[in-house]
Amino acid sequence: MPARIAAALAVLDLAPHDRVLEIGCGRGVAVAAIAPRLTSGHLTAIDRSAVAIAAARDRNAAHVAAGTVAFLEVSLRDARLPPGAFTKAFAIDVNLFWLDGSAELAVLAAALSRGGRLHLIHQAPSHTGRPRIVDGLRRELAAAGFVIDRLDSPDDTGVPLVVVTARPPD
Repeated sequence: MPARIAAALAVLDLAPHDRVLEIGCGRGVAVAAIAPRLTSGHLTAIDRSAVAIAAARDRNAAHVAAGTVAFLEVSLRDARLPPGAFTKAFAIDVNLFWLDGSAELAVLAAALSRGGRLHLIHQAPSHTGRPRIVDGLRRELAAAGFVIDRLDSPDDTGVPLVVVTARPPD
């Protein structure tokens, strides 16, 4: 499993009842690791790519059939998510959050439940590239009113990761 996905699983601190949103699920690798942990919860995974969604559905067909997982082919900006529906949301290597994610962060602020958390994990192209990502995340999250609980660049993974946990504005 790639270090960035392992980092996401660690930071999510999943409970069996969590209602999780993955933004940019790709081929569903993280979904396959998370779904078995959600005995009474649910995971909704979105991606703009029809090819990625098809591959993710195939990889996770049993979880879809069990009703634990749903896939949506949509960008976060255009997603119509129920207010307060998710206890946790996460994205791995979704650059918009450190470049210009204001519209998407507004969608997330509405979709996260009271006490919900947003987890962003980025693998920088190099250790020297981390500060640019950290600065961008700090700027974008603050502009959207999110409160950062954790902003870390762990060195124990062997790859240049940036890990953020934030909560939406009250």
